[in-house]
This record gives sequence, structure tokens and C-alpha cells, in this order.
Amino acid sequence: MSIDRSHSIGRFATSDPRLKEEVPSREDLANAVFFLSTVGPDALFRMILKKLPQDRTPEELELVYEELLHVKALSHLSTMVKRELATVIGYEHHTHAALSHLSTMVKRELATVIGYEHHTHAGQSFK
Repeated sequence: MSIDRSHSIGRFATSDPRLKEEVPSREDLANAVFFLSTVGPDALFRMILKKLPQDRTPEELELVYEELLHVKALSHLSTMVKRELATVIGYEHHTHAALSHLSTMVKRELATVIGYEHHTHAGQSFK
């Protein structure tokens, strides 16, 4: 089988000046490393929470548990409960009426982590 070069679809230019890589300066590299160090942990945490609980590694579960330790609303829970919560917690993103509601991101209140918050007023029952 021979290839007919007269009907080739693309051409590759190796002398195009736009294809030459610029070597970043030390300052550019330092800025990039700083940026990644600030956004990296949050992105890693979200990536872990987006996984199914059964697909998480022990190291990922430990990272989630350590994040739960910083949530003030969970401070009254025992270590065992926090570890169990770390195995089941997930990340959900709901868009409603042009507003984004990030539930179970753990940075807020216990009601956000476990479910929906319901306010009762004086005289109402807890139904």
C-alpha cells in the first residue's frame, strides 16, 4: 500500500516562529509555583470529593478527614464520626436561578454538610 502525498490533509511547519518555546524567567516560574500552591489544595480537595466514596484512596480519605477537623460546626463530633463522615461526604454543584449553591463543601455549617437547613419559628413543630 502506498500513500498518495498529493492528497495530504495537513501540513506541518517546523520553521514557524510562533512554534518556538520561550524559556520562562525565574520570576515567572516562582509566580507559577506560588499560584499553584494556593489553588492546588482546593482543586485537589474538590477532585477527591467528586470521586465516588468507594474510589477514594486511604490518603485521600485522610486529607478529607483533616479538612473536616477545621470545620467549626463539626468540632463537637467525635473522631470516629468525623472519620466516617470523611468516607461518605461528596461534592455537589447545583445551579438554580443563576445562583450557584455549593453544598457539602464542608466550609460552612453542619446543616449544609448533612442536608438542607430548615428554620422553625416560635409555635411551630419540628415536622
